[in-house]
Amino acid sequence: MKTLLFFDDMHLNQAVNLHRQIGAPKLLQTLSFYDDDSRIAWSYPSVFFDQHSAKWRMTYQHCGTTFPRVALLAESTDGEHWHKRDTTPDLVFANRQRCNQLIPTEEFSEWSATFFDERAPEEERLKGFVVKHVSDYHLQAQLWTSPNGLHWKPKKGAIWQSIAPDPATCAYFNHVTGKYTIISRPDWTDRRLAMHETEDWIHYTDQKLVLQADALDTPLAQLYGMQVFPYEGMFIGFLWVYHPMQEVLGGSPHKFYGGRVDCQLAYSLNGTHFQRGIRTPLFENIPDSPYSGCIYPTSVRTMPDGSLRIYASASTHEHAHDEGKMSILTFELRQDGFVGLRSSGGCGIAGTRPLLYVGGDIQLNVKCQGSVRAQITDYEGKPLPGYSFSDCQPFTGDSTAWVPHFKEKNIEDLTGKLIRLEIALDGAILYAIRGNLHSLYAGQCWRFEHEGEIPKERLGFD
Repeated sequence: MKTLLFFDDMHLNQAVNLHRQIGAPKLLQTLSFYDDDSRIAWSYPSVFFDQHSAKWRMTYQHCGTTFPRVALLAESTDGEHWHKRDTTPDLVFANRQRCNQLIPTEEFSEWSATFFDERAPEEERLKGFVVKHVSDYHLQAQLWTSPNGLHWKPKKGAIWQSIAPDPATCAYFNHVTGKYTIISRPDWTDRRLAMHETEDWIHYTDQKLVLQADALDTPLAQLYGMQVFPYEGMFIGFLWVYHPMQEVLGGSPHKFYGGRVDCQLAYSLNGTHFQRGIRTPLFENIPDSPYSGCIYPTSVRTMPDGSLRIYASASTHEHAHDEGKMSILTFELRQDGFVGLRSSGGCGIAGTRPLLYVGGDIQLNVKCQGSVRAQITDYEGKPLPGYSFSDCQPFTGDSTAWVPHFKEKNIEDLTGKLIRLEIALDGAILYAIRGNLHSLYAGQCWRFEHEGEIPKERLGFD
């Protein structure tokens, strides 16, 4: 099934009395994790299930103000309530600093989120992007692997970036290119985003610039990092935006001390070219919250109901400060709940581009206190008899899969035809449309209608 999301208006040709609204992840306060022995303000937690122990595991790091930092492990029976995993019976280190330490400090300066690579052999299923100081001002980025999140070793020959960045690194498999993509900073303190690609985790392409802050950002803003994950055929980025103080303090040669980090959204159809929509944060620095200073979402789990569990390191203090509370937080986001289209007082209408309907249910992810109705038109926008707003049974409530029903007509009778959907939103917000649908631009539509040409799937475009 195809999912139409509304980061932008690509799938629409009608938008009346609507505005775009960023989602609202819910903090699950009782699932917060604290480590009184470690500083975890930017600990970059990663959550995964280990089949051998039948437990959830979470890698994170102690992030003191000096190097080296310390790689750490926590465990959970449910993926919600965590405790530090004592690794001393399993791992012997000469200079152990924490009971739940994973990597010797002489081999480690810092790392980022762990990548769970389901395509890899079991012994390399987990991948960690470790940064090690090879001199005072030069970092080397090396790939470490693990079968279970407990036993780690460097992958021979896998130096993925010779001029290494501050960690804020993520990796994902790109189904469009058939390669793995690594997103990181170009260099130490260069707070922009670049990408490498690899097929074998030994050979890596040269860097390509992906994103940098622009004039629509707050003054002096920088992109601290971005965690990317595939979602419904596209790629969504949790973009960490650093809003520094607007003056340089302490003689630092770059923007460093003070200011907050929030998380905004970026998105991509092909996993290599990213776009940004409205700059309202998905995770904003709410006063008096555990993330009033900085927040870094790094890990995402899809729950059985389609909702997302999002794990983030956070602090009440501003960037590079020492005072404040630090925690690893768990948030919940409804399925498709990144961005929605909301009626702006009174009834709003969202109308799609022409859709080649292949059959089956058409589902709407919608939440409303008023009502929602749908109507179906031909590809030119004329309502089809029996499929008008007045024929549709209205819906009130909250559903991730509401199926419009019409008094005397069945949607499946339109299988194989070009249609449009129009959604009337009265006190409602629409998050997604899902179904066996192909969203067509005008040229495809005309060729199908007049020449019978079946549109071909265009990976990375649709």
